[in-house]
Amino acid sequence: MLGKLIKYEMKSQGFMYAGIYIVVMILSIVTFGAYKINTAMGGNPVFSTIYRFAVAGAVIALIVMFIITLVMSILRYRNNLLKDEGYLMHTLPVSAASLHFSKMIASIIWFAADFIVLMLSIGFITGDLKYSWIKKLKMFMSAETDGTATGMVISGITGTVVAITVLYIIISIISALSTFYVCLDLGSLSYSSKGIMAFVWYIILYFVGQILSLIGLVILCIIMYGGNFMEVMQMPQSDAATIDFVKGTFIMAGIISVILIIVYNFISIYILDRKLNLE
Repeated sequence: MLGKLIKYEMKSQGFMYAGIYIVVMILSIVTFGAYKINTAMGGNPVFSTIYRFAVAGAVIALIVMFIITLVMSILRYRNNLLKDEGYLMHTLPVSAASLHFSKMIASIIWFAADFIVLMLSIGFITGDLKYSWIKKLKMFMSAETDGTATGMVISGITGTVVAITVLYIIISIISALSTFYVCLDLGSLSYSSKGIMAFVWYIILYFVGQILSLIGLVILCIIMYGGNFMEVMQMPQSDAATIDFVKGTFIMAGIISVILIIVYNFISIYILDRKLNLE
């Protein structure tokens, strides 16, 4: 049943997202055309200006695309599960967990689609459809060190770090959705001013997250430096230590995010299943 719910979510929003992606790609292709014309004209001021405006329009469209995806993820959850449509959705022979995760998974899929469109757009905007910049970046990251501090930093940026960064981005998206959803669920428990209460809960959970991050940083310092915070302050003197600390920070932040994701989703499902208030 979860698969059917996800399919319904994707289908109900497919037309809108298709329109957004078409607009973004058209602007990107127009930018590519402006780039080619500007290059052919030898950097003529008029065509250079047109090219700059085209780039600005394409970049703005990409930013708006991600904003719309986030806003729609929040509105779909709120309108389908916590407002009048919720009366129908909650009569379906499916669990509260399925309803909850169908919204989240569908949103994650749309964010993944946004990223694919982003990569395609970058190819058109930069006029580099072969994405040679990826190869150059890879060469830069695998550059041999020359014994200098910069070389040591470059050598520390390995494929593992890139993988951790990508994983952290994915976790951050899931964490953001989980936070927004639980705030809406907690806000729905109020019999008035549900929107305001959801915002209040967001502020509360934001500070909770910051406190946990600070605690995690302290724990990391204790693990890596035995609580010697003076060594942490002197860390920039050692590039290798800096890289290790940055890796540790990413890992600790990821662990905290995963814990919060589990807790937030548990609360959301519990409210949808036991404490739902659609009044």
